[in-house]
Amino acid sequence: MLISTKLAFVVICVVSMGFGLLFYANLSRFLLAAAVMTIAWQSGIRMDYFNMDFTLTYLIFIVLFVWNFVDPQRRLQLKDRFPVLLYFWIGVIVFCALSLIPALNESFAFSGVARGIIDMMIFYAALKSLHSAKDVQYFVGALMAAMIFQGMLCMLQFKIPEFKLGVIDEVQSWMWWRSKGTFYHANEIGMYLVFMLPITARVLFTSLMQGNLRWAYFSGTALLVGGIALFTSSSRGAWIGTAFGILCMLGYDLFRRGLKLKKVLLGLSMPLVILAVIFAMKYGAVFTDRLFSYKAESMWEGRKKLQAESLDIIKSNPIIGVGYWNYHLQPTTYFVHNVYLLIAAEIGIPGLVFMAGFLLAILAQAIKGMRSRIFFVSNLSRGCFASLAGFLIASIPGPDFWISHPVQMYFWMIVVLQVALLRLERQAMAQLKMHKQRSRNEVVSQIPGANEFSVEPGFERNTIIGNSFSGINKRQT
Repeated sequence: MLISTKLAFVVICVVSMGFGLLFYANLSRFLLAAAVMTIAWQSGIRMDYFNMDFTLTYLIFIVLFVWNFVDPQRRLQLKDRFPVLLYFWIGVIVFCALSLIPALNESFAFSGVARGIIDMMIFYAALKSLHSAKDVQYFVGALMAAMIFQGMLCMLQFKIPEFKLGVIDEVQSWMWWRSKGTFYHANEIGMYLVFMLPITARVLFTSLMQGNLRWAYFSGTALLVGGIALFTSSSRGAWIGTAFGILCMLGYDLFRRGLKLKKVLLGLSMPLVILAVIFAMKYGAVFTDRLFSYKAESMWEGRKKLQAESLDIIKSNPIIGVGYWNYHLQPTTYFVHNVYLLIAAEIGIPGLVFMAGFLLAILAQAIKGMRSRIFFVSNLSRGCFASLAGFLIASIPGPDFWISHPVQMYFWMIVVLQVALLRLERQAMAQLKMHKQRSRNEVVSQIPGANEFSVEPGFERNTIIGNSFSGINKRQT
């Protein structure tokens, strides 16, 4: 079985990479989409020293990273402005390395360093592939396509809990009856959906504002399938986190100036009410039982005990922790279901401070993007902010970001998207400053990949972004 699984993995690698090299004109986009689609796929070549598998996603991102050096049109320039958030992430990596000192299992602890470095490579590989608004559009489309794939698999698993595709979803947690897609655990796909659903909602809102039916159907399908998958995961933390993030996003929308988006939200309210009523009739009892039953109450009591145990570990090892992935080797019953306490326990309180700085830096970028005078940037930045806000809440009862590298990599996709949006804004504003006497459309035409969006005064129907940079002179909502 082991040999056949590894052979299947090799065949998948060869076929997918060969397809892209031979038949896809824009190799950078193909590699980025392939990486996004396969992040949660399992199997790979086992590397025991790093306590991890070398997966298809790692291979694709490495090829993409190298391609950015080779391709003369997309050559990687490390001399670009170094994102502040990466300073904090480097601090996290440093304390992962320091935690090797007290670690009972050095291989486990070293995997934290390896994953942190891989995440930075992934960040640059993905970011340097997003040079234009069209690239961002393609990237968001790939994220939605991945969610449709995972969501459909979740719905199938909801009806047939034992169902497996094989190879890419071979290993599963003991909670095999909960839908998980190709992730290891249902809570992991729940956290993944916390990231993806708000972004997809922003695409749907924009598509309806533009009258772009193709992208409206695409994003609407992704949002519906992803929402159903979120329910089938039975992840309470993800439910609460997603609700919190989307409520923050919608609240911001409703208190902003402008009527167009508010009309879209009002138009969506009736279908949403109908769907909510149908859902309540069919699965309302399941939902409330999962949240409020006596089993849920006893579970919360058990997790309070785990939190108390984690505080004892933190007090005993406050500076460099007990080692990445070494928490479960301590005299405790189970790892704590709180990402903040888990990080502090494994890499120390200073490591948690660097992680907090990393998260705050991303939030600051999202808030800056939300205030952009370019609607394309502000619109998607609201989705990024909702994803981050939902993640912060969902991580209180969920450690998935820290213990699951696929979840961590999808989180980095949101980071990449937000950083890319602000970079496009800087390009647009720089062009505006250089060409003050030109018309707005002439300014837009100077931005790489933005010539498709230079239609006035409406939106281009054939793109998700429409007249992406048409909001330079006024705020839009």
